Amino acid sequence: GQRYYQSKQLELAESQLGLALQTNPNHLKAQLLLGQILFEQKRLDEAITVLETAYRYDAISAQSDLVRVLLASVDEQDEATQLKTYQRILEIQPDQPAAQAGQQAVLLTLRKHRLEQQVMQAARHEAQEEWSSAELIYDTLLAEFPDEMNWQEKQAHAKTEANLQQNYFEAL
Repeated sequence: GQRYYQSKQLELAESQLGLALQTNPNHLKAQLLLGQILFEQKRLDEAITVLETAYRYDAISAQSDLVRVLLASVDEQDEATQLKTYQRILEIQPDQPAAQAGQQAVLLTLRKHRLEQQVMQAARHEAQEEWSSAELIYDTLLAEFPDEMNWQEKQAHAKTEANLQQNYFEAL
């Protein structure tokens, strides 16, 4: 497989490596080279599978290739999958700077989405004069995002409106 790879005949190299791995599934060099070929062909999921197997067999030898392919795969993933991929990379190499930065960026994005979702939900409840529901959301926003805005004012307004609404219904 190595000669085919060096002469850029990747399909033949892949075939030879597949045969070698059928004969000896623990052949580390064949696993690593096959992972490299799959990576070069942009077949990242297959490369990850092969390199995860190599990593279980010899973590030190497979670590850098596996981390490289995992990092390359992040661009094609949704945020939840990215987070899992970054966590996997950090299990393999805890000080990996790109994974640390990527994980933080995804966490910030998810936090921002949650904040926006909660604010929109509170605004809908206010528009429908569902003040108790709005107040509960502002409680959550105050607890989860205390520095983002003055939630206490919005919470106090919703509480006042909820009390007025309750008093009005009790008076009827």
